[in-house]
Amino acid sequence: MTKKFILLKHQIEEELAELTGVVNKIERMYDIVKQGKAEDLSVYTDSLALNLHGFYSGIEKILETIVEKTGEGRPAGGKWHRELLQQVTFPVEGIRPPVLSSDTRKSLEGYLDFRHRVRNIYAYNIDFDKMELLIKQVRTTFDIFNSDMSNFLVFLTEMQDSLEL
Repeated sequence: MTKKFILLKHQIEEELAELTGVVNKIERMYDIVKQGKAEDLSVYTDSLALNLHGFYSGIEKILETIVEKTGEGRPAGGKWHRELLQQVTFPVEGIRPPVLSSDTRKSLEGYLDFRHRVRNIYAYNIDFDKMELLIKQVRTTFDIFNSDMSNFLVFLTEMQDSLEL
């Protein structure tokens, strides 16, 4: 059991480090656009969309890993992505506390919706203005997600410590 918690902690920490890089890249690209240095906005739009897609996918990867490693299992069916967000907002008695706060879940829902749109349209149909709000909020969203993950990592450490006694 202890190995499982150690591995889960490392997987979460590794993915959070990757997400930090993604968020930094989104911010750098957006700065170029804001400064008027983007010669071809469509190239930056495509790149920003891909990175926003990656941002949410990385978050979802962490959440999937948590529910799999804790034995809860990932929801099934066509709406499993949204159900996963809901699932990790609630505690599971005897297994884990809530992974995400309700506020974090609400913030992430916009990124989930955007990722779905990106997967189902051609890149040239991406509306930069609609995407811009998510770009502007990505750091704040990541920070609150990261805070929730820090709390969950504390829980895992406490579980690990209690099992070693």
